[in-house]
Amino acid sequence: MPNESPTELSILQEISEKLSQLLTLTRMANSQVITDFKKEIKKDPLLELILNLADDTLTASKLKAKVKENMKVSDDTIERRIAILMEKGALYVKKRGNEVYYGDSGLYR
Repeated sequence: MPNESPTELSILQEISEKLSQLLTLTRMANSQVITDFKKEIKKDPLLELILNLADDTLTASKLKAKVKENMKVSDDTIERRIAILMEKGALYVKKRGNEVYYGDSGLYR
């Protein structure tokens, strides 16, 4: 963002700080739910693998292919686990053109 004015940078910094505060409050308010789901992730190597690979750099199809290659599971199984992670807020979706990417929200790290 090289063309922002000092005022714009200040506003962006303030927004970033407020978002960090919101994330902290969300974690505090939901600490037991987060702890329980972290345990669920640790028990399920497939959930853990998907979360580890979802770094917002692989297209959804490449992510699924890597998971399938590592875990030897069906596409349906992978998609169900992705749906669980999405539902729990562990993953976010980003679209770039026609491509879909998954990223780790950081909520369970």
